[in-house]
Amino acid sequence: NSYKTQSIFTLSVINCKQSESQWEIFYSFIENFDCIPLKKLIFDKNPIQEGICNFIKNSPCLKTLSLRGCLSYDTPFLQKFGLALSQNKSLLQLFISGESNKYLSQSLKPLIEDIKK
Repeated sequence: NSYKTQSIFTLSVINCKQSESQWEIFYSFIENFDCIPLKKLIFDKNPIQEGICNFIKNSPCLKTLSLRGCLSYDTPFLQKFGLALSQNKSLLQLFISGESNKYLSQSLKPLIEDIKK
């Protein structure tokens, strides 16, 4: 049991090209991954979907989350994403950036307000 509390598990999933059903399998995997606490998730350049929002909300060990190139002002789950962030009490580091085709623009302000809740 002491192994669980001292371990730091990082999962890096960057720029995946997956079908909807493959994403569902991935989210099922990480939501049920309780043998070693996931402390850091690098999810850069992947779509924000409801599954990642549920994972963030229900991950009591997650300390670092990187979502570079994932968000845009027109991301469908942006409000749910902000709510999930506000419900996660363990997160210490959040990395978000736009890209040339993903503009955060004015959507960054409400997202930060959601996080502060």
